[in-house]
Amino acid sequence: MHAQRITAVFGFTPVLAMIAIILGVVGVCLNRWVMVLQVMAVPVMSFDTWALYIPSWQEVATTILPFAYGVILIALSYRYLPIFPQEQELNPAKAE
Repeated sequence: MHAQRITAVFGFTPVLAMIAIILGVVGVCLNRWVMVLQVMAVPVMSFDTWALYIPSWQEVATTILPFAYGVILIALSYRYLPIFPQEQELNPAKAE
């Protein structure tokens, strides 16, 4: 009901929503790329040298953990929430 009202008032469509999502993701990636690019700039002064950076295991872990949490959240949601209520074999927790 509310989705229909929002669509009627603002004129949102699924295509426009997908375009907005894609533009948001591209904007975040572009912002991150610009911030990293400044650090990785080519040295221009005669006394500057290239620097090699290797992240520690803590930095790698904090990068991987949000993805792992998302996978766990989706797996638990699929297992315990009635995502496909018409399919009894896909939702055995409900049948018990």
